[in-house]
Amino acid sequence: MAQDIGLDLATGGPSVTMPTADVTDGAVSTLIGSVDFGTPTPLEIAYEWIQTALASATGPAYLQVMWSHDDSDFSDTSNYETVAVITCTASGDAKLCGSFPARARYAKFQIQNESGGTLDFTTSNSAISLWDLFGDQA
Repeated sequence: MAQDIGLDLATGGPSVTMPTADVTDGAVSTLIGSVDFGTPTPLEIAYEWIQTALASATGPAYLQVMWSHDDSDFSDTSNYETVAVITCTASGDAKLCGSFPARARYAKFQIQNESGGTLDFTTSNSAISLWDLFGDQA
């Protein structure tokens, strides 16, 4: 008898601590997050990203993730995967929801700013929320 696979969307994931300093145009934030997805590792990660930007920021910002199987090395900052691109709203908040596949148990994030302005982290609503998406046997 065949069984269906479904997704459990109700599992809250780990939290991401946002940068503490603004990120200017052309710059990349510090590594943020230090996320442990636990075992079993989810199939996918759902996210909601809210990004606050200052006046001239109207272009893209990139959410990038660096994976590790043993939580030991995130130092190679050229070894990242872009998982989301948000178009900034000048002097306001932009919101993006989506998901990306889980590649390993541990992750750290960075945000690359190519918006033409500054991403506001010091007095902002910027946040990244995560949810684990697991496969369930029906």
